[in-house]
Amino acid sequence: MPSPIETLIAFSRLPGVGSGLYWQVVEAHSSFQLFVDSDSAAWSQFLSAEAAQQFREFIDNPAVSKLAQTVRLDVEWCEKNNIRLLSGADPLYPSLLKECHRSPPLLYVKGDPQSLSLPQIAMVGSRKPSSTGRRNAQDFASSLAASGFAITSGLALGIDGLAHSGALEVNGITVAVLGTGIDIIYPHRHNSLANAIVENGGAIVSEFPLGTLPRPAHFPQRNRIISGLACGVLVVEAAIRSGSLITARYALAQDREVFAIPGSIHNQMSAGCHHLIKQGAKLVECCGDIVEEIRGVIAHKVEEMESNEWIKPDENSLHLSELEAKIIDVLGSETLLLDELLAEVQLPIDELLPLLVAMEIRGIILSTGSGYCREMQKKS
Repeated sequence: MPSPIETLIAFSRLPGVGSGLYWQVVEAHSSFQLFVDSDSAAWSQFLSAEAAQQFREFIDNPAVSKLAQTVRLDVEWCEKNNIRLLSGADPLYPSLLKECHRSPPLLYVKGDPQSLSLPQIAMVGSRKPSSTGRRNAQDFASSLAASGFAITSGLALGIDGLAHSGALEVNGITVAVLGTGIDIIYPHRHNSLANAIVENGGAIVSEFPLGTLPRPAHFPQRNRIISGLACGVLVVEAAIRSGSLITARYALAQDREVFAIPGSIHNQMSAGCHHLIKQGAKLVECCGDIVEEIRGVIAHKVEEMESNEWIKPDENSLHLSELEAKIIDVLGSETLLLDELLAEVQLPIDELLPLLVAMEIRGIILSTGSGYCREMQKKS
């Protein structure tokens, strides 16, 4: 009997099937497994005759099914190359992405899957940026990564690659989302960059089956994952008609923050950013503008804590850095003012504040309005 993961791989490899069709069958049958267990007549409403036949052979007679052979090779390749397969039922599947409408049913992850659940800022922009755009991409990525955010982008030429590189320059975590199979790095010249991302504790991610080649339709689909993983999206430099604005629209639909860097009115690559700002995106001039805005996004936790009964989380499972552990130790069971924390931790405020924001996003501490305390978890 095929495993749930193998069944998902098989379904994704059927002709004419994608994540959109997966969610159509889930919505019609309450769960994917109920669809799998239904008869061929139910399948025919969603699958072509060829796809239904392939899927029936896979389910009923996997020993001779060509599709089952392909799936077994896929699984073996993933095991050999340390690719983690995450379905929505996996505890490592990133919760922010899972909340999104029609999230990917299966993720192929090379690297550390836990990096997908870190507080992230997505950075997108032109494949042919100006010199100012290039500098902004690297500077913002480095500053945000140093502030405790993972940097998420699409590994493309231009702003994407510069954002990944900027994060790596400060030994930060970065996540690359592909519009191809996890076994195909595109563009090829970013192979070494992809390796560096994984080696530095980040991850390469794809929802597409192995061997999937780059096609224009795949990249907008990829963009919804980029925005879905992040707390907010920063558009560095983009034309009016660009994939970056598609990512921004996905971000708005997913209730994410959208930020844009303004530029010269004479630079066509700034026109997209100016358009977003007119539509309500936050104009940013420095990393601190983003950090403060994201800080406001999580302020609603204060009310939730005050109105419910809570217990301490298991801090041993949080993978705290040395500085984070020190902050937790200093807080103890008290609520401390920012000035008191500064005196105890002995960090400059421009270094401590972003760290506190990152810890708050991860659910380690809480800003109560009058100071900071350890975060609590709701009792079951």
